[in-house]
Amino acid sequence: MLVWQAIAELETPDARVSLLEELTAEDIERLWRLSAGENRDYRVWDDLPTEASGAVTFRAKRTTGGRRLWYTFSLDDSDVICGRVEGVLSRLISRVVARAAPSSGSPAAPSSSLSSLSSYGQFTATVGTGLVGAGTCDLVLDFTEGGDSREFVRAAGPGVFVAAAPHAGRMSVLVKL
Repeated sequence: MLVWQAIAELETPDARVSLLEELTAEDIERLWRLSAGENRDYRVWDDLPTEASGAVTFRAKRTTGGRRLWYTFSLDDSDVICGRVEGVLSRLISRVVARAAPSSGSPAAPSSSLSSLSSYGQFTATVGTGLVGAGTCDLVLDFTEGGDSREFVRAAGPGVFVAAAPHAGRMSVLVKL
């Protein structure tokens, strides 16, 4: 409960990003263990989009690779949470493509070679208690492309998730922007 309370005091996105920058790989692994059953009164929906027009972005740090990542969650027309994981290059390409989009409003598509270099994958999410190893999680991300197939996510506090991808041998912390 102490971890939950400490994270709850990080009220701004900047404060949560500062936490992200300070965490080591060992801290992330410890946070995964400590977040098991931390606050069962919490609703994961409080940090996810609840309308089809909304999107919620989390900044992420992994225990391996050291890349900056962004997880964007959205709700599609059939009330399925879906999203994508992007790296720095992907976000840069998205901005350039948006500026170069034809005036007709249809966005230009980046070349497939650039997309494959910058994309970490699309996913759908299942909200609810799931099982991972000997514990539980609040959210399961099923990737539809790329090498990663599944990430198990626990809420560590308001606006902060910790994820495990056992098949890939890594963990991540996601902070809501």
